[in-house]
Amino acid sequence: MSQLIELQQSRGPIIEPASLIVGAVIPPDVPPNERRRFLDRRLPEVEVFEHRDFNGDRWRTSFGYSYVGDDWQDRISSIIVYSGFFQFFEDVNFGSSTFDPVTLGVGQYRFVEEVGIRNDTITSWHA
Repeated sequence: MSQLIELQQSRGPIIEPASLIVGAVIPPDVPPNERRRFLDRRLPEVEVFEHRDFNGDRWRTSFGYSYVGDDWQDRISSIIVYSGFFQFFEDVNFGSSTFDPVTLGVGQYRFVEEVGIRNDTITSWHA
């Protein structure tokens, strides 16, 4: 990786790999010890699990969904938020009829009912 950075520095701005961040361009005059501030612009990222305690099927994504699809509707019991914030809803198109939408930040949530979400009711979310 250091050879790649040196090569890119000689040609202009450093563009970090998209797998880490999106759209972060580091100007060539930024000292190495200050590059971190450009790399902290990560996409929000969440992983949902079929069962409590992070068991069962899993789905990791950076996107919000107005409908999670037939495979995931009403099947989510635990959540890990890796970056950003996500708001979870019970109904399609970001609606909730029996609980208020719940916003979760970075953390591990072993069981959704511990944070005010009824088990197996999440149908949509947005970042």
